[in-house]
Amino acid sequence: MNKPTFAAAVLMSLTVVAHIFGGGPEVNAPIQASDLDPVVRALALVVWHGVSVTLAAIAAALFWLSWHRNQELAFMAIGIQLGFTALFIGVGIISLGTLSPVPQWIAFAIGSSLTAWGLRSG
Repeated sequence: MNKPTFAAAVLMSLTVVAHIFGGGPEVNAPIQASDLDPVVRALALVVWHGVSVTLAAIAAALFWLSWHRNQELAFMAIGIQLGFTALFIGVGIISLGTLSPVPQWIAFAIGSSLTAWGLRSG
């Protein structure tokens, strides 16, 4: 078993749980209860659940990578995690002027680092 990749898989699984059970009530529920145009609310719901699916797929891929070496899959998982890291940092700094309200970038940065470590350690 590749321990760094397994640790990344566990972290991503916890991120999925936090997204669904923490972020759902905090972010998605208010959007869905708002007076936004129904099409905007529907698209926000698709994006919300699309992120849920993406996070779950990354977690599954990382668990698989814990026992099977696949450089391409590892690079994809790292790239997606780095993409989320960049999005949270960029939106935090540009739109909010601080990273305090969006600490999610930390989990993605750690996850991508663990995945890269696992890839290097074989």
